[in-house]
Formats: sequence, C-alpha cells, structure tokens
Amino acid sequence: MKGLIFDIKHFAIHDGPGIRQTIFFKACPLRCQWCHNPESWKSGIEIFQIEKKLGSDKFIIQEQIGKWYEPDELMYIIQKDIPFFDQSGGGVTFSGGEPMLQYEFVKAVAMQSKAMHIHTLIDTCGFADYKHFEDVNPFIDLYFYDIKHVNEKKMMQFTGVNPDLILKNLKKLIQGKKEVVVRIPVIPGFNDDRKDIEEIIQELSKIEIKEINLLPYHNIGKSKYKRYNISSNIEIDNKPIDLIKISSIYKESGFNVKLEN
Repeated sequence: MKGLIFDIKHFAIHDGPGIRQTIFFKACPLRCQWCHNPESWKSGIEIFQIEKKLGSDKFIIQEQIGKWYEPDELMYIIQKDIPFFDQSGGGVTFSGGEPMLQYEFVKAVAMQSKAMHIHTLIDTCGFADYKHFEDVNPFIDLYFYDIKHVNEKKMMQFTGVNPDLILKNLKKLIQGKKEVVVRIPVIPGFNDDRKDIEEIIQELSKIEIKEINLLPYHNIGKSKYKRYNISSNIEIDNKPIDLIKISSIYKESGFNVKLEN
C-alpha cells in the first residue's frame, strides 16, 4: 500500500492544536475556485514545465508534483517531530487535496501514529463515502470539517459538487460523538452576504453545530494557476471582508465563533 503525497509541512501552527506536521495528499473531488493548492486536484504524479528567469535569460525546468510513500516511510518522517508534538500538544494533520480519497493509507499511518501516542487530525471537505470515515474513525482524534456553502446551485458553480453528502457525513460524525471543528472559508461573492450566512446557519443548526471557525479568503494560490497553467473559470472578487460583522451574525444565532488568520 502506498499513499500519494505532494507536500509535507513541518512546524505547522495553523493546522490544528500545537505544533504539527501536515501531510498534503494529492487528488481532490472538489474544484473550489479559490483553492490554494490547485496542483493537488488530479490524482497521479504530474510533471509541470515551469518557466524561470535569470536576468534577461529564460529557461524551462521540470517540477514534479506528487511522490509515493509506504506507511513506514511516512512514519519515519512523522516521528522525527515527536519532541515538538510532545512539547506543544501537537501531532500530525492529514490534509490535501482530500485525504479521504486515500483513506486506507490514512488509516495505516494513523494507526501507527496512535500506537506512538501522536495526536491525529483529518482536514476534510467531507465529500466521501461515510463507510470510509467509519474505517478511520477509531484512529482519528479530531476532524477539521469544511463547510463552504449549503446551497446546491452555488456549490455546483464554485466547487463542482452537491453539498448533500457533505452535510450528511457531518451529521453522522456528530451523532457518532467524534470531535469536529467546522470551518467556513469566507469567500467574497460566494458565502459572505447575509442570505448566504442565514442559509448556512439554518443547516448547521439542524445538525446541532455550536462552534465554527471562520477563515478569511486569501488569494495566495492565485499565482499557482499561472505557474501550473491551470484554468480557473470564476474570478473571485478580492474585496475586503468584514469578518467581525460576519461573525456577529453567526453569534446572534447562538454559535461560538473563532476567527482564524
């Protein structure tokens, strides 16, 4: 069994509690138009031709996105950071892309991590067969669960998928007493006006979600679309977002709200 990874980030402080090592899995079922990692979308190793400049000279280099790992290979890398995990209450975060597309590999690594008392976290879009969540659940301490929108038309337009499965899986995780942090990336023109927010509130209230994290939109991934020659069909408006005002709307409906950087 092997897992396809496109990046490993050490000393991550925004991907869960404490100091973490974040493993970025390649392939994703969504096509979010604001995605920071569009090079992660496709499954399989990809080779990109990248133009570089040195003074007035231009030259082409090849950049490989994706590398296959055995579970033991990845654990060898993960365990090097155990002193930082122990000191800070951190651990390993499985991110992407979408780690649940490689749930069997995630399970194998998470199982070994738990045997070494390493905190485990999956950062997921939720678009997966719930049987796969059931398979990894015994070895996962925490889920970061993205809710981008609940409106089918907007989700199809901006991400390419229907939100129904995402919401059903969230409900099942909550009913199964798993620890879940719902995170909402606030995207201009997509889910930042009051109508959008009220739609999201209505659905999350049904699932009895009490706490949410709001993530501001950053266009830091924009240069990657050009770099890797990846087309984006929708231009995201980069207007300023008043996260304090948006958070107040959620708070008025009884949610505990945390603002992330």
